[in-house]
Amino acid sequence: MTSTETTHLRENPFELARDQLRRIGETFGIDGDLINVLSECKKSVEVSIPVAMDDGTFHVYTGYRVTHNIARGPSKGGIRYHPAVTEDEVKALAMGMTWKCALMGLPFGGAKGGIAFDPKHVSRGELERLTRRYTTEIINEIGPEKDIPAPDVGTDESVMAWIFDTYSMNKGHSVLGVVTGKPLAIGGSVGRREATARGRVTMQPETLRLLLRGEIAKGNVLTTAQIAGVMAAKKTPDLIPMCHPLLLTGIDVDLTPDEAANAIEITATVRTTGRTGVEMEALTAVTVAGLTVYDMCKAVDRGMRIEAVRLVEKSGGKSGDFRAE
Repeated sequence: MTSTETTHLRENPFELARDQLRRIGETFGIDGDLINVLSECKKSVEVSIPVAMDDGTFHVYTGYRVTHNIARGPSKGGIRYHPAVTEDEVKALAMGMTWKCALMGLPFGGAKGGIAFDPKHVSRGELERLTRRYTTEIINEIGPEKDIPAPDVGTDESVMAWIFDTYSMNKGHSVLGVVTGKPLAIGGSVGRREATARGRVTMQPETLRLLLRGEIAKGNVLTTAQIAGVMAAKKTPDLIPMCHPLLLTGIDVDLTPDEAANAIEITATVRTTGRTGVEMEALTAVTVAGLTVYDMCKAVDRGMRIEAVRLVEKSGGKSGDFRAE
């Protein structure tokens, strides 16, 4: 393991993805040479992103853009802003996008991108400057016929608008197809709805240490809670009487340890192309992920608290857009 050593991940996500591919290949008798080709990413770019902060200082962030495969067409995949982003995580997610597009019969390959930082801890101006510089650094890697970014964890339609604008300025004309998930005013798709919710589970320092060392008896807490959050978002209509079933087009649940606060920070983003908002699905995902952390760790710490569950932002629905102050 290389790039995951400074994160909460216990296993290398790219090696896990490759191992899953090998096992699938063996199960279905897929040619070994094809598996070898699909086990590698076509291109992986790491960039340094210097950003002028509001206080006059400069901070240098690390960003990535990975293309896994383009056999079916231009690559496609989200850009995530999260402190735990690593190159191996981005590679694994890019590989996953290849499978998603192939299974849905879409003429795209898989890609993914990200920047290792916490978007909750920067101002709106800093976020814009960071996004525009990142776009400039990867501008030769993306494009409508090459690689098409989209929103992911920690990014939204505003981020896509900044990427579109920066790319277009460099090309000398508007290039609407460079990203998806744009605002309607600049060519975004009608009907896209998105909501992000956050919360946290606070615990004793020793509980967090046991969790991070993988010594909780019930297993891998963070991975299990992540899966539970995704499942809960899908089951929201079964849990809350006034919610009706929706076709969800994306669910991202992330759990990040905060050792300074002795807590697990939880973020959930849910997307749909339906005609209603998905804030309840996002809030449900955060809540159930927190309950799963509690359930798995309660044997060593019954005083844990699930707190600060709230809606951070949403777009669409009858009530319009919302962003928490």
